[in-house]
Amino acid sequence: MSVNNLSGQPALLVSSFGVLGMIHRRLKLFFLFGVSFLCVAGTAAQAKEKTLDVEGLIYDLGHPEADRQEKAAVALGRNKISEAVSALIVAARDRDVAVRLAAVKALVRINDPRALETYIKLSKDPEDRIQLQTIKGIIQVYIVDRKGFAQELKKLVGFLNVFDGNYNPIVVESFVVVSEDAVNSLADLLISSRSEIRENAAAALGILRTRKGVAAIEKALQVETEDSVKIELIRSIYKIGERSAGGALVPLIRDSNKNVHDEAILTAGLLRVAEAVPELKALYESGVEERKKFLGLV
Repeated sequence: MSVNNLSGQPALLVSSFGVLGMIHRRLKLFFLFGVSFLCVAGTAAQAKEKTLDVEGLIYDLGHPEADRQEKAAVALGRNKISEAVSALIVAARDRDVAVRLAAVKALVRINDPRALETYIKLSKDPEDRIQLQTIKGIIQVYIVDRKGFAQELKKLVGFLNVFDGNYNPIVVESFVVVSEDAVNSLADLLISSRSEIRENAAAALGILRTRKGVAAIEKALQVETEDSVKIELIRSIYKIGERSAGGALVPLIRDSNKNVHDEAILTAGLLRVAEAVPELKALYESGVEERKKFLGLV
């Protein structure tokens, strides 16, 4: 082929590339349309499958095999399926510990008030892990939205955090009526052999801030040996705002643990506990400069 015969080829090539580009774009659009269609169809199928799975999972809660019951409870709790609450309450009475634990965990995640009676009953369960879950469940029944927390305690958080950054200001509003049975179940846990349970129960009583739990808190302070539990018991007295319980704080003003005696001093001062004045005065007069500054703030 001569050079002259090649002179018309560039235009032909451009035209050919234009046609190929158009075909490529159309194929690309067709491909994208196909992918979109499959995604939509897949989503619809998954939604349908999920509905069918929920029914199957609820059915599995009553299955004779404990492993199947446990897996069903875990899945229902993970997805917060509220229509499974009744079946989960029944499963929470199962003889198998793993099934009971999975069921109560699921109920806590779903957070339905219908489970309150179940939490109260399971607070006496011999399994520690289940008892800890019931404390969470009881609290959540009454604490739903952070916007509902009491505002009057929040202004003190900064001051309290000077001593302990773990201070939890959460409390229910004063108008919330807390079940007496729920309070009693938490009070009973204050004598648990496990300190973690006692600590969580003490914190829960403070969050619910009902005077029905004060007597149990005072009694627990007299025999408690764990510092972390003492601190939560003291904070609960403050949150409840029961000045008559201030007498239980006086022996703790000279506690050997600094965090404990700081909490006792602070709470006695904030509640204006008259019985604590002589002890606070004596401590101030005999204390080091750091302690004097602290007592001066109180």
